[in-house]
Amino acid sequence: MVNSKNNSPPFKSISRRLIMYIVLCSSLVTLFLTIFQLQRDYETDIAEQDKALEQIRQVHLKTITQGLWATDTVLLQTIIEGLINIRDVNYAAIIDDKEILLSIGDKPIKDTGTKSFPLQYRYSGVVDEIGTLVIAIDGDAAFRRVLDRALIILISNTFKTALVITFTIIIFHLMVSRHLTNIIDYLAALNIPQSYAPLDLKRNREKIKSFDELDLVVNSINESSDRISKTFAMEQEIKEREYAEALLRKSEARLVQILDYSPFGVSIVSLKDRKQLYYNRRFTEMFAIPDDVTEIETVISESYLAPADRDEIWALFQKNGAIDGFEQQRIRTDKTIWWAYADWTPYVFAGEDAVMVWLSDVTKHRQAEEELKQLNEQKNKFFSIIAHDLKGPFNSLLGFSSLLSVKGSNIDPEKTVQYGIAVHNSATQVFKLLENLLDWSLLQMDRMEFEISPVSVEDIITENLDLFQPTAEEKSIRLKADCQKDIIVMADNYMLDTIIRNLILNAIKFTPLNGEVTITSRENGNWAEIEVSDTGVGIPSSKATRLFLLSEKTSTLGTSGETGTGLGLPLCKDLVERQGGQITVKSVKGKGSSFQIKLPLKPL
Repeated sequence: MVNSKNNSPPFKSISRRLIMYIVLCSSLVTLFLTIFQLQRDYETDIAEQDKALEQIRQVHLKTITQGLWATDTVLLQTIIEGLINIRDVNYAAIIDDKEILLSIGDKPIKDTGTKSFPLQYRYSGVVDEIGTLVIAIDGDAAFRRVLDRALIILISNTFKTALVITFTIIIFHLMVSRHLTNIIDYLAALNIPQSYAPLDLKRNREKIKSFDELDLVVNSINESSDRISKTFAMEQEIKEREYAEALLRKSEARLVQILDYSPFGVSIVSLKDRKQLYYNRRFTEMFAIPDDVTEIETVISESYLAPADRDEIWALFQKNGAIDGFEQQRIRTDKTIWWAYADWTPYVFAGEDAVMVWLSDVTKHRQAEEELKQLNEQKNKFFSIIAHDLKGPFNSLLGFSSLLSVKGSNIDPEKTVQYGIAVHNSATQVFKLLENLLDWSLLQMDRMEFEISPVSVEDIITENLDLFQPTAEEKSIRLKADCQKDIIVMADNYMLDTIIRNLILNAIKFTPLNGEVTITSRENGNWAEIEVSDTGVGIPSSKATRLFLLSEKTSTLGTSGETGTGLGLPLCKDLVERQGGQITVKSVKGKGSSFQIKLPLKPL
């Protein structure tokens, strides 16, 4: 390829020589005719431009105003595209408050014929100027067309010009046209994506020692083809990249649709500034985030029990690149605390490095683990009770029964009676223990059948007072009842009887000789309040809070050495709560204790 800019021979223009021949042959003959014709054409072109502006005013201005008022962008785009097709209109724009809303064409650097039309809209009787239509007409176009026509006019007006043109055509063909044909054929066969040989017109360079326009055209075509080929390759690369990005966006859109209906809480957080790029509905439900909250980052930051927890998690993620599951307590906006199981995975979202956080609410799972732990503790308590509390009574039973069986005939009657009483007491203790163990195990296995029905509180209390009257008389304890008449509660008869029996037995056990046990019952609103109080030894405050816990060993000897199982009060608490009631205790060391039960009254 020959470079016209580097070491080029002197340039001789073909057009300059051609013009010189035309001027010499035709200037005298066609001068006056050419001037007249050009003047007339120029005036006609100017009139056509004025007519085009008036047509815009009369035909298009109202439609543009209505489209701008209705913000019909498609209509406005269509209209200004039509305006740009009007002869000599190079630029059209719609301007609102000095801001270009729509434009087409190249805004002229030099103002040779710019016209502005105010866009006025009448609304409720008031004319409001809502914008401006700007039309740029090339004022020099008429002059250029006159110059373009000059050659045609000169050729058509005189025979001399025709002869000159014929001569010129022959020369031009020999010098230019045949080469232009080769150029056209070359361009027609040019395939940009494929490699190609540079254009060569095969001119005799020995006769033509200098560069002319054809050489410049050839050089320009070869250089342009090379640039176009590179541009095409770049455009193809850009299209492929855009296609890949479009596929990625489509994939992300599908992912978002799936995540929107995911049962897991999902959040995508930017690694750059820790902003929430995406979160689904389940995620907001987990944190109880209202729909009108926009600063979700603040809510998430405040959901950690300690501010340092968040920084520790981010530090762990940055260190390991991912976090494969961990459990952590979080706080909702309603101040409730829940357990979250989270996975942190690196992810690229919308072209930005991010982390995808998967959350599951495992609060119920944690609660189930805690319940299982309590059940294990209860199981261990059972084994402890069985191992400890059954061992003593059975040792007594075995010991005294062995004495009676081996030496019964040689033991005096008074000792035999004492041994019999000891055997009876041990058997009674074993029976109480087994009875409570059986009730407790049935409750824990949900095997205890009960039926909530109307039950007379007074009848239950009277029956138990009669039952324990002999036991109380052995310790000279007075049993008193102060019951409001006709109190009917909704409870299970057997359960309520078991509760009252255990509380009275406890009160007698810890009341010294000549003490007093009082049972009262009263209605209070929709509740019946039953109270069993004694004048016994009382309970220390540190121990009173643990009386109803099976995991705590609270059983102690009574005032006359009575033993217990430690199951009575936890059993009472469970039975009361299963019937929809409450049980509490008040006690003063050395002054006695009072156990209060609240059960729902029978509806009227």
